[in-house]
Amino acid sequence: MAIVARLGKATEGAAHGVSDRLRRTGDHAQSAAVNAVWGDAAGVGPIGSHHFDGGRADSDSHGQLFGLDLTGQWRQLEADDVHSVRMNDAEGNPIGVSFPLGADDVGKITDWAQAEHRDDWRVYAAEGSGTEWRHSRDQEAPWAKDVEAGRPPIYINAHSSEEYFVVQATLGPPGSKKTTLVLNGENYGKLVAANSNFRRAADLHPESPLVMISCNAGAPGAHSARTAARSLHASGHANRDIHAPTAGFVTNTSADGHSSRLGILPTYDAAGNELPRIKTFPAPSRSTTAPDPAAPP
Repeated sequence: MAIVARLGKATEGAAHGVSDRLRRTGDHAQSAAVNAVWGDAAGVGPIGSHHFDGGRADSDSHGQLFGLDLTGQWRQLEADDVHSVRMNDAEGNPIGVSFPLGADDVGKITDWAQAEHRDDWRVYAAEGSGTEWRHSRDQEAPWAKDVEAGRPPIYINAHSSEEYFVVQATLGPPGSKKTTLVLNGENYGKLVAANSNFRRAADLHPESPLVMISCNAGAPGAHSARTAARSLHASGHANRDIHAPTAGFVTNTSADGHSSRLGILPTYDAAGNELPRIKTFPAPSRSTTAPDPAAPP
């Protein structure tokens, strides 16, 4: 707990500005903003998996979850404490859940989900910055065949990085100010599995894959999507393929609100070849691959 104590003391002056900074940055830069503030304030670099290994970082068997608040203190919570918004399609059918950090997040993901022509079988290269994005060079998404077979994806939306997810929770009496919390993949996976908005969409689409709209969660070497997928698969509520972006995710909705698409910031290897945009974690019943040797036990 030495790191936690150090974080709590070191971040005291910086914590109040984190949420504002998060809301001011673009979707793809949310996790970078958290990393920058925590790293600068605590002097220990980005929030990494070493902050979450063992101890109070692990959820317990009774549904209790744990997360770090922006003062560096562990907070215990239940799934119902976390603010979530149901994602509906243009006809009002549930297609997923979002864990927003503010009203701007709610507006963006709602507009995207409810577009009459939502392009949910392709992934585009997103290029630009701020509010100006160009989506080009489309690729067939790994879940395209599911869409063709009548199994449209269920979306799970939260701000994230390679190591963690960021949510807001009400930890006091009703009406209390929301607390911003950083969750590791295990806790986030259990949060999603217990969320009523997710359950509603999952029950309606029992064979649909899951798509994480969470920046960098599936990047090479990332822990967040991998451990969240493992947690979701173990929950018994998500025996299905889970897909996550390998870089920043950008949801794009046309000005008239009629169409929307998904974009991912392209990344390249040393030779200039574009790297895969999506990382897939197969459903346990479908997986025929050997266990990931780099995955933590």
